[in-house]
Amino acid sequence: MDVRKIRSRGFTLIELLVVIAIIAILIALLLPAVQQAREAARRSTCKNTLKQLGLALHNYHDAHLVFPPANIGRCTTPDLDGSGLVMLLPYLDQTAVYNQFNFEGTMHSTGASGTTTAYAGDPATNGNLAPIQNSLSAFLCPSDGNTLYTPATGGYGPTNTNTGKGGGKTNYDYITNSTNHSACTDWGSMTLSSRPMFGDNSACRIREIKDGTTNTVAMAETTRWVRNGNSTAWGYRGHVMLGINLAGYGINVFDPNERAAGRLDSWAYAGSLHAGGIHILMADGSVRFLSESVDSTTKTNLSRIADGNVLGGF
Repeated sequence: MDVRKIRSRGFTLIELLVVIAIIAILIALLLPAVQQAREAARRSTCKNTLKQLGLALHNYHDAHLVFPPANIGRCTTPDLDGSGLVMLLPYLDQTAVYNQFNFEGTMHSTGASGTTTAYAGDPATNGNLAPIQNSLSAFLCPSDGNTLYTPATGGYGPTNTNTGKGGGKTNYDYITNSTNHSACTDWGSMTLSSRPMFGDNSACRIREIKDGTTNTVAMAETTRWVRNGNSTAWGYRGHVMLGINLAGYGINVFDPNERAAGRLDSWAYAGSLHAGGIHILMADGSVRFLSESVDSTTKTNLSRIADGNVLGGF
């Protein structure tokens, strides 16, 4: 046999193109499955994070015999503009950050938060700016890829003298009946039929949740980007940062031009980048997934601690 006639045969151009096309088709088929698996993992992490916030709430209640207020000193003189999320830090392995706060000093001094502008100092000089500039995973949903910090200055920033980053944002907040950012509604003056668990200077105890802790929502998800107003910092209460009004607004109501990015249409809206709804933290510490199509009556009943209404399935 003439070895010179033996030739190695390679791929033709057509065969190579066919192989490339097959690989492209396989990638196109597998990519959605991979993305779904990743989102399932992120959703599970989000649920667990909210569960940890529930444990922190109950540990706080065990220690103080009351849940923390949503908004601290927002309409007092001096104006403190504190967030009740700060009170959970020692129960979230964030004692070092908690100890940096000056609770006699204001935590936000750029105006338009409550009804007074008589601040207890400037966060940049009273010690409160440094801790609120932390971005903490305890308050973040991994499905939301939006910015981690509020503006540095202006009504949404912690102080007008700030030259660095703003405050760390949160994807979770207390359920309140927030509607008017320029006025205060003292929680204790609300009727039982309209009172949520949290609000301005709230002091809710478990025994006051007459509808049952399994039928009342304590916290819910929101996004780190909104069209009207601004999303919320965990470390202070700035302009329109007053909690989530689950009863008053829809779920996952997005800016129509930015739905894919998770930009809610306004402040105080509940929403997430999970398909179909949001995670909610019940007053008993359990976490459930609430559909974005749930009816308004159910949302309202879930948001009240003692309205006496029968809650259907959700």
